[in-house]
Amino acid sequence: TGVALYFVRSPMPPNTVIANEPEFQRFLKSKEIRNTPFLDFKEYPLPNPMFADKQHLNKQGQDLFSIFFNRLMNTQILQQKDPQEFINSEMEKQKMVNPARNPLN
Repeated sequence: TGVALYFVRSPMPPNTVIANEPEFQRFLKSKEIRNTPFLDFKEYPLPNPMFADKQHLNKQGQDLFSIFFNRLMNTQILQQKDPQEFINSEMEKQKMVNPARNPLN
């Protein structure tokens, strides 16, 4: 029955300031969950029009991010030595590939 649990933070609009980020980081380091992997996509490069609000992607943003996320899952991201480093690297590639920040172009 060994089900793996992962915390995932979805993309957020550029330059978003998170008021409770220090508390959130403390929570991630707490002994109860410190061994639970955290996959952070906060910095995934999507322009503001791809967001419904400061915490949610709109339909177009959901579709674009889903394509990216599925591609990562197909590359066995969860088996990487450092999944977050791999995520960061892939997000940087997205920024370089398309200055307009559209991952499909």
